[in-house]
Amino acid sequence: MLFASELRAFDSADRPWAESFPPGCCWTRKGGLVRFADAVPPRVRPARRPQVPATPGLWDEALLKAVRETVVTAVSDRMMSDVGIGDFLSGGLESAIVTAVAAEYGKRHGRSRALPTFAAGKPESSDLLAARVVAEYLGTDDHEAVMRPEEAVAALPRAVRAIEHFDVIRYAARCRTCCLPSTPPGTCIRS
Repeated sequence: MLFASELRAFDSADRPWAESFPPGCCWTRKGGLVRFADAVPPRVRPARRPQVPATPGLWDEALLKAVRETVVTAVSDRMMSDVGIGDFLSGGLESAIVTAVAAEYGKRHGRSRALPTFAAGKPESSDLLAARVVAEYLGTDDHEAVMRPEEAVAALPRAVRAIEHFDVIRYAARCRTCCLPSTPPGTCIRS
């Protein structure tokens, strides 16, 4: 049994037999692959939520508070850095939430500069337009990279090397990040 964080760490002859290690698992000689954690914490799984009458517009406030606190804590825990921090902003719900929490964290901790955000996409793509709206609303220092088709094709080998996975959706997103120009000196991009 061999383990590595990157596929290229294995000898070329071993790579065809490599498998992704599932998140939330560990491996022991005795027990093999053992799941110790789930991607979705038990307290927020639908099956574990208290059952309330199906009333339109009714939300479990305790659950919403727990989800919010979990997201804020997860983002805040990743905001400590020796260099500036930036955020990849796709304009989607998840990146908008992470960026909003990160921008608020920066304000609460006395960071004088606006949070740098980075977006990439085809000219006038919905991703770039949505990212622009979110960046303007949050007051971030937004940077955009317009990606032409030939740049996406050229970025594909770097995306494959970086991801080492067979998920086409991940490749599309990674090609956009590979097309970003170099970031400001001393900036760590969280995506």
